[in-house]
Amino acid sequence: MTPIYDILCMLCGRAVGQLHGRRLYRDNGPPSIRKDGKRTVCGYCGGSLYIQPDDSGMLRFRETAMATEQIRAS
Repeated sequence: MTPIYDILCMLCGRAVGQLHGRRLYRDNGPPSIRKDGKRTVCGYCGGSLYIQPDDSGMLRFRETAMATEQIRAS
């Protein structure tokens, strides 16, 4: 079983997405993750992001093709 990781903002505390294997899942609404130069930051406040294991084992976000391509290009 592939582990799931939550992507969280250090500044505002929002869950902005999840990683499952090499795939990024995020909200389909406003950009919750964006690039700021070489950094990937929170789309809401510009804070730094970190990942932590998700113990529930459930995906709460949908995969977006654009976000997946951005992660692969990084």
